[in-house]
Amino acid sequence: MTSKTSRRDFLKVSGSLVAGAAVAGCVAPVAPTGMEDSAPSSERVALRFLNKWGSGARRELMNGFLDQWAEENPQIGIIFEPVADFDRRMPILVAAGEWGDIMLFNDLKLSAFHEIAADLTPYFEAKGLPFPGEEGSEMIRIPKHVGYEPGKVKAVPFQLNIVMSGINKDLFKEAGVPMPWEHDHNGDKWWDWNDYREAACAINDLDENIFGSQYSAGHLEQDGLMNWSVSNGGQLIDVENKKGSWNTPEFIEGQNFAVDMICQDGCMLNVDDYNGHGTALGINPWVAGVVGITCRGDLAWAAQSEADLTQVAWVRSPNTGKSAGLGSMHFHIVTTQSQHPEESFDFIRYLANFENQKKIGLSGQAEPVNAGVWLDADYQATWGGPEAVEARLDAFDNFVFTPQLPGVLEWFGEIKIVWGSVLRCETTVEEQVIVADKMTDEILAAHA
Repeated sequence: MTSKTSRRDFLKVSGSLVAGAAVAGCVAPVAPTGMEDSAPSSERVALRFLNKWGSGARRELMNGFLDQWAEENPQIGIIFEPVADFDRRMPILVAAGEWGDIMLFNDLKLSAFHEIAADLTPYFEAKGLPFPGEEGSEMIRIPKHVGYEPGKVKAVPFQLNIVMSGINKDLFKEAGVPMPWEHDHNGDKWWDWNDYREAACAINDLDENIFGSQYSAGHLEQDGLMNWSVSNGGQLIDVENKKGSWNTPEFIEGQNFAVDMICQDGCMLNVDDYNGHGTALGINPWVAGVVGITCRGDLAWAAQSEADLTQVAWVRSPNTGKSAGLGSMHFHIVTTQSQHPEESFDFIRYLANFENQKKIGLSGQAEPVNAGVWLDADYQATWGGPEAVEARLDAFDNFVFTPQLPGVLEWFGEIKIVWGSVLRCETTVEEQVIVADKMTDEILAAHA
């Protein structure tokens, strides 16, 4: 076995400390064993690192990060334990007490397991580092309530996912409607709801096998709630009071506008119908070239298509002039079990630095969490034309997070069921916001 591979899985620490790497998906505690020529163990640290970047291009990236760390920090080794079926396995490992030193969570999962995350505030302060998103920080903002302790930071961001809107430029041209960037709303060239509706319905009329737009790609908050109601001044949850906040004029107006495109105009597909068409086609309908506007227009999908696809800025509310789209994030936490929190903190900051985050961005595996990478010309060159560059920077400025509160995971699943009847045109928005708020109140109260 080469020394490079040994460093990577931390079979070798500082040239003399050996630890068994766990098999992916079967993570048992690893006991380091000192060798005859080793120095006193107190001079070395081995950090147990659980992460889902364990295969394919992501594993290759992680291999490089671990190799570089080992060269620069020979006294702090990493026992890297990739976890197969990560989202399902991680709660099991937490329940079993298999925390390790460092773990990866997405924002919603951390809302359920935040109590195992150590407070990192003292380490930021000791090193004179601003919190993520604050002035002078190289890391972008994180959800305000992650960790549920105001004024404290209990996570370091690792990867960002922004759900970008996308269009089929060929269908826009065929329908004879302006492109999303060919408008003027008080100096803002990007489209508003009315422009969106005009384009979607015109494209929908082209052919019975062509669809104007979609409400969302499966997660209601992506396009269905964020772009319509939140951009209009509504809220998903009143975070301060921990209550539902759907039954407001702003929220209802945003939803009625979108739902009318489904139930009255017929130029927007609901979640189930869109996914059904994807199953029938065997490919994402936007990639197949049969959808004019998609709520999720990933760059990798656009590259696979023969159609002229591009990402665009989120649609603006004509009332507020604002847009809102979903950002989700994966964080590294230092667990409260760790005997080496400072070293763990240094390692997860290393994973978020400019060089490593640029590699992640260029690979297309996720959006970077280092703000400087977003302005890097090499990274921007991978986005497409100038409209896509402007759209992505606009989204970077305007993305929002799903509220981070205890119980939000349960809320997330239940609310999809409740709102499905609205999108199937079985219940009115006005009726169902009352049900949604009642359910939100009950779920959040149960987890208080």
